[in-house]
Amino acid sequence: MLERSQLDDIFSSAKPVDGEEPEAVADLAGYQVTRAELFSHTYEPAITIWPTRIKFNMACLRRFPGVTHIQILIHPEQRRLIIRPCLPDAPDSLRWAKGGGEKELSNRDMLCRIFAAKVFDLMKWDSEYRYKMLGRPAVYQEEMLFFVQADGF
Repeated sequence: MLERSQLDDIFSSAKPVDGEEPEAVADLAGYQVTRAELFSHTYEPAITIWPTRIKFNMACLRRFPGVTHIQILIHPEQRRLIIRPCLPDAPDSLRWAKGGGEKELSNRDMLCRIFAAKVFDLMKWDSEYRYKMLGRPAVYQEEMLFFVQADGF
């Protein structure tokens, strides 16, 4: 967070565009700070889930370079998802990326009607919408994971 003196310096050196005079604002009462989660998070790992499919953004794939398969772990009481990289022949492995080997990885839609329906039911989500959840890296017993808290909706 910026110190008050730093903010004062920034505001005092700000200049209007093309000689435009800034409008004076007498009071900030009634204004609300917008929530950052309402804006695009292109560079932050995110999962989008629809009633029939799930998709991981490229930031997720970049967290695990070269990984083409994952396992999805779900904790129903805590309403959390864990994404665990795995080998293609691991039990319940899912291909979350196209490409690999010589080709660059790209994200893909993963069709999953039953899984998505169960998640929507568990989270009490409206099936008319899609939901985007931001995630963060996690470590368990020296294994790098991707953690998503899904109960914010």
